[in-house]
Amino acid sequence: MQACRLQVRCTLQGNVEASHLRQAWATVVDQHPVLRSSVHWEGVKQPLQVVARQVTLPWQEIDARGSAAQHTLEDFLTTDSAQPLTLLQAPALRLTLVRLTDCTYELVWTCHHLLLDGWSGALVINQVLTAYEQLANGKLSETAPATTVQAPTHQQYVQWLAQQDTSAAAAFWKRTLSGYAGQPLPVLPDQPTSERAEAGVSLGETLSEKVQELLRSHHLTFNTLMQGLWSLCLYQNSDQADVLFGATVSGRQGDLPGVESIVGLLINVLPVRATVVPRQSALDWLQTLQAQQVEASQYAYASQSQIQTWSGYVGQLFNSLLVIENYPTPPSNPTGRLQLSHLQSGIVSTYGLTLVVKPGRNIHLHLEGNCLGHTALNERLQQLKTLLTSLLTQPNQRLEVLVPSITRTVPLPQVSQPT
Repeated sequence: MQACRLQVRCTLQGNVEASHLRQAWATVVDQHPVLRSSVHWEGVKQPLQVVARQVTLPWQEIDARGSAAQHTLEDFLTTDSAQPLTLLQAPALRLTLVRLTDCTYELVWTCHHLLLDGWSGALVINQVLTAYEQLANGKLSETAPATTVQAPTHQQYVQWLAQQDTSAAAAFWKRTLSGYAGQPLPVLPDQPTSERAEAGVSLGETLSEKVQELLRSHHLTFNTLMQGLWSLCLYQNSDQADVLFGATVSGRQGDLPGVESIVGLLINVLPVRATVVPRQSALDWLQTLQAQQVEASQYAYASQSQIQTWSGYVGQLFNSLLVIENYPTPPSNPTGRLQLSHLQSGIVSTYGLTLVVKPGRNIHLHLEGNCLGHTALNERLQQLKTLLTSLLTQPNQRLEVLVPSITRTVPLPQVSQPT
């Protein structure tokens, strides 16, 4: 349980008052029971979450100003990643403020992933910045008790989950995954390695704007486009048209009022199954995929273990993961004392391949895994970029033109269509 962690990072610009920032964190930690929790599993029938009334905030400051500032930060991040983080003592987190220049800081928040997800991390960071502004402006006393956050508790979310229709979800996922025969990871020339490699590429503002134009013109979601591209990329390097991979969802799609404001572990991973139809136009295929995902979102409350059981498939359902980091961002405040940028969730994945997509004015793709080396990962990213560029140029072209290798004869499975 010590290895499952998030290393949330962000850059702060401004004249940071470290004491105010530390107090802002303490204020927010007081507001959220999950941030004051420990978990105990030895000697009990099931793990118990214990919430402390008060905790001491693990906090350190590093002055890394100078020519080696970035090197010092990278060394710290490596050391911090290797340092144990236990759930047995609250809080299961630690904070470090690294000063890179007179007005540039890196805030590193290491916390346990069994208690929080990336969405919650963004919520907490936003609340910390708000509390900091209040402290700096004299509107929040350093000794005043924390105000209560008006949002459902994680316990209420668990209760909501228990009320959902399990039989309907089971029927849907059984139908969706019926006949799935498994898909190996497509391997490029590099030799597989036990160590994780990673690579990244930015699409640039011009290409990113064209993406938005495509989405607006054809009423597609960003998620659908990325799921489609990843499906085609996986198919392009394998011999199967029946593509299945995992995709993270926020777990906040339900009808529980205020669910988007809950701080806790709500994230879920759902299977995405796409059937590649060579003679179908890329645009029609994407719209079909989107309709399927709209239906799947109605049953996104089902857990990954439940779906695995319902599928009847023996073994791991999928070995690649798509993550779209579309987290809540702080409201624009050009007159604020601090400006936040480069928020990173620090998600740690154990899948063979994980594609992390960061939307925005300059879309960024990050690919990591232990089945391909660095060179192969870069090739895969270039494949994605080439597919996207071709799709943006001619969205109505047939899939067999967009991905020439699709002309191979491959048995197509029966996949449930949206009702």
